[in-house]
Amino acid sequence: NNIRYFFVKNREDIKKVITKFNDIDLFVVASFGIIFDKFILDFPKISTLNIHPGILPKYRGRHPLPQAILNKEKFMGITAHIMTLEIDKGKVVNMTKLKINYDKSYEYNAKLLLKSLKNFVKEAINNLLKEKYLPIDEKNSNYYSPLPKEKLELICNSKKLKELYIENSN
Repeated sequence: NNIRYFFVKNREDIKKVITKFNDIDLFVVASFGIIFDKFILDFPKISTLNIHPGILPKYRGRHPLPQAILNKEKFMGITAHIMTLEIDKGKVVNMTKLKINYDKSYEYNAKLLLKSLKNFVKEAINNLLKEKYLPIDEKNSNYYSPLPKEKLELICNSKKLKELYIENSN
């Protein structure tokens, strides 16, 4: 589709790449652990769109799927929102929710989310261009800090998610 894309490692890489161009309309960011500053967020003509692997605003921050699993949620999701200086707080342009299968592994559930991305990003961009935003219940907003490595590995390496609760109930 003749879309330029870049793989970057840090904020300085981003600035080096983008300042070479003056015609960037939109940034689409996916699964990125770098907090953008005002310069980067304001650089594209239209906006910066984040594809967040969790249901917003309930699962703001890092590791939203593992957090949802720890909280025994019924659903996982992906949210597309306009990035702002506040983490995962911008207007939401698209969201999809899928049932978490606790009889399967973390990997199985994560792959389901990835499969749902096929048309998700296109819909998100169309909604953004039409300024079509989803209503969000800010009362249900939580920010989660990154999980400790050991807990994250336990979840991500599980063969059946429901076994996490059997082990933790002793």
